[in-house]
Amino acid sequence: MARTVVGVAANLCPVDAEGKNIHSSVSCRFAESIRQVGGLPLVIPVGDESVVRDYVEMIDKLILTGGQNVHPQFYGEKKTIESDDYNLIRDEFELAPLKEALRQNKPIMAICRGVQLVNVAFGGTLNQEIEGHWQGLPFGTSHSIETVEGTVVAKLFGKKVRLTQSIVKALKIWHLISV
Repeated sequence: MARTVVGVAANLCPVDAEGKNIHSSVSCRFAESIRQVGGLPLVIPVGDESVVRDYVEMIDKLILTGGQNVHPQFYGEKKTIESDDYNLIRDEFELAPLKEALRQNKPIMAICRGVQLVNVAFGGTLNQEIEGHWQGLPFGTSHSIETVEGTVVAKLFGKKVRLTQSIVKALKIWHLISV
């Protein structure tokens, strides 16, 4: 039986103080969760857009993960907050697998920044700042949830799970897509 191949868009993460050694990174939880439900994770590194079509042809589904803020230039605005938490290279690259997955009619799951990117790709905008919202390292900002018995989430995480939540952006104008 062939396994469902799930492409997971990687983040770019510096691993040295100078930011010269950049790794493609995906949370181990994504890969492990995909394996637990019988899928085969495939990390799609940020890179040359000329290979995007090949990656998307290889996968059955696409996950756009969290990470840096989507740069305001992608939704027609100027930066209104002081932040260096942007990655233009990632923004530009991830739009390509998103559009190609839609063209090939592949399912897309968007998480956090991924939801923001999908919204922006279809003409939506973002609130650049949520008044009074804390933003920093995500450590110490977790909370518990209880899952519903019998669901995929319960199968993956059990009855209770702690989640980290550090979203700093919010959708301003959400564009619904009819596929």
